[in-house]
Amino acid sequence: MSTWLDTSETVAGLVIKHRVSPTSVRPEIFEYPYNKIIQDLKDGKSPEEIYLNYSEAYDTALLAVERINGSHEIDWIELLEKSRVVHDTGQKLSRISGKMLDGESFDLASIREIINVLGEGRTGRVPLNQIEPMEVPVIETGWKVYDEHLGGVPAVGLIIVSGAPSSGKTTWATILARNFALKHKDKIVGFYSLEMMQTEIALRFKETGATGQYRERLHINCDPLNVDEVINDAAKIENLGLVIIDFADYMIRGKIDDSSMGEIYTKCAISAKQLNCPVVLLAQYSYKYAGGIPRPYHIRYTSLAQILGWMLVCLWNPHRSFYEEDKKALESDFPLREKTPNGNTQAAAFIWKFRGGYRKHPMDNPGAIIHEFNGRKGWSPTGTWRHIRNY
Repeated sequence: MSTWLDTSETVAGLVIKHRVSPTSVRPEIFEYPYNKIIQDLKDGKSPEEIYLNYSEAYDTALLAVERINGSHEIDWIELLEKSRVVHDTGQKLSRISGKMLDGESFDLASIREIINVLGEGRTGRVPLNQIEPMEVPVIETGWKVYDEHLGGVPAVGLIIVSGAPSSGKTTWATILARNFALKHKDKIVGFYSLEMMQTEIALRFKETGATGQYRERLHINCDPLNVDEVINDAAKIENLGLVIIDFADYMIRGKIDDSSMGEIYTKCAISAKQLNCPVVLLAQYSYKYAGGIPRPYHIRYTSLAQILGWMLVCLWNPHRSFYEEDKKALESDFPLREKTPNGNTQAAAFIWKFRGGYRKHPMDNPGAIIHEFNGRKGWSPTGTWRHIRNY
């Protein structure tokens, strides 16, 4: 196995021998002093001048090229990039290991992100010409109506699901968790119910149809954790596919205000990248919300929710509401049926933001998914898409 030094020597020799163009490599991916040699070559310095400064390394690089004759099938630049990533990863883990040996606390989620970077073979700074353009990836949820109209949810990012009291937020979350576990048979869902007892949340799952063997991949934690504790606990889960937190206010110790709530949104957004999966955070509406069609600015406490959320879902269940405004709204231009043929009411999930664009409704967004709603079973698996631009 070639070390970072070995590959630095070899690629530097290939550049010196004009078998690799200096413009195709970055000096910072080479170990010293080969990074200096490459930079001098890119700056147009003569081989003689470079040799005077780095004669021993220069000769070693040329010898390394002679040793690889016949190894033309190897992509030495790619191998050098990977060696650099492994080296950087080792340095980061070494610093964390030092803290652990001293008995200091450490961020488990950051270790997970380091390992993800190693697996992807990427470094912190990458030239644009080496990055393949692509849309924000989405992942199917297994919940038919969301996959049909949205393609799923952002594969990595913060998803904020807000709603008024008793609108069905927890029920919505349990249905999402159940469907995700059914769809992704190799993934585990971490469900943090900071409001309910374990037996209570287990009953909620049972009522919404979670009865199969896949329940062993639904990991429930009802301990009173703060946001850092939630993230660190989730980082311990092998094959983590989805994190759901019910709900934001319960992770705050002390006064709940714009600053403390903003920290929750920020840390959850960062943790989604560290954990490399979607993080669903349930949130309340602000005290100023008095019914009617909910909008992003109704989300409690901070505009950071609108900025940091990769997906914003506002639940509206006016038939279960105590707001006078909802009675008026039901008679407006956005009616929801009091009774469906199945004897259920209707409720809506407003999708106000979807990072990367509404793939299935590019010219017909934002929109709402209209569900049937059953008091025990919650949100139906099917639904319709309704354009909401004019409301």
